[in-house]
Amino acid sequence: MKPGNPLGLSGDYSAKQYFEIVHCESAKAAAEYKTDFYAGTPAVTVNPFGKGRVIHIAARLERKFNDDLIASLVKSIKPARALETELPLGVSAVLRTDGKKKFVFLMNFTNEVQKVSLPSDAKSLDGKSLGTSIELCAYWGDVVVV
Repeated sequence: MKPGNPLGLSGDYSAKQYFEIVHCESAKAAAEYKTDFYAGTPAVTVNPFGKGRVIHIAARLERKFNDDLIASLVKSIKPARALETELPLGVSAVLRTDGKKKFVFLMNFTNEVQKVSLPSDAKSLDGKSLGTSIELCAYWGDVVVV
């Protein structure tokens, strides 16, 4: 990564299997290839657009890059969480609303029972209180009203 890049990332990441040659016009290079034919050309670019930005990744980079990029984006964007709790690995929570109520769709993508902490006012779809946690069976989901 280039020092002071707009993604706030540092260090080197390995690229493999796919390499694209791009050039910047309005975008800024956040990272450049260091070796071979591609050396000195952008591997990751960032281009401001409207109220956001476009990130172009011109190579298949190692998983650590994806993890670091997502962590950096979450830190800078601060998206709203579906639930204010740490989810177990393999469990997702997606928030939907009808404008009045908030519905959290919980999905367990693992082959084990997973326990998820809930806010004290969480209810089932039929209005019953769920307590402070819910257990999701393997490969199962549930909907919680918060």
